[in-house]
Amino acid sequence: MAIWIVRATWVEDETDASEQWEVNAATAQEAMQEAALRMRFQPHHVEVRRQLDAGDKTGLAPGQARHRPAR
Repeated sequence: MAIWIVRATWVEDETDASEQWEVNAATAQEAMQEAALRMRFQPHHVEVRRQLDAGDKTGLAPGQARHRPAR
């Protein structure tokens, strides 16, 4: 399993809005599906990237997802 960062972007009040999720999944497709279950709005754009330096530091169990606060 790997840690994936899923970023979803949608249009809200005529401007782009987004949120990010950390997901522990075997593939990018699984990470996107797991994050989609938790998204507030239907996104028009989704980015998925693998977090290479995460290791076991995240505390996420396989198949688990966590919302990432805006930075």
